[in-house]
Amino acid sequence: MKRWIRAMRLTIAALALAGPAFAQPVVPFPEQRQAPDPPPSHSTEVSGQVKSMDGNLLTLSDGQRLVVMPELTAQTGYLKPGAKVKASYAETAGRKVATSIKVEPN
Repeated sequence: MKRWIRAMRLTIAALALAGPAFAQPVVPFPEQRQAPDPPPSHSTEVSGQVKSMDGNLLTLSDGQRLVVMPELTAQTGYLKPGAKVKASYAETAGRKVATSIKVEPN
C-alpha cells in the first residue's frame, strides 16, 4: 500500500511540474525571405581570350570572371581555353553576369 501511495505522489508531482511546459503556445518559425537581387547596372563589353571555363564561371586571360547564365550554355562548348571572345555583361549583386557572348574566329 505504501508503494502505491509513493508512486501516486511521484506521478502527481511529475504532472504538476510538466503541465506548464505542455501548455506553452506553439510559436511558428518566421518565414525565410530572401532579398531580391538589385537591378542590373548598365551593360559593359569586354573582349579577351578564354583562360578557363569551370561550370558556369568563365575566366578570361586578364583575370576577369563572368558568370554564364543557363540561357547562354549552348555556346559553352565553344568557350575553350585560347578562344577569343567578346562578351557583354551587367553587374548584379557584385557579380559580372554575361548577357551575351560571341566567339570570334581565330
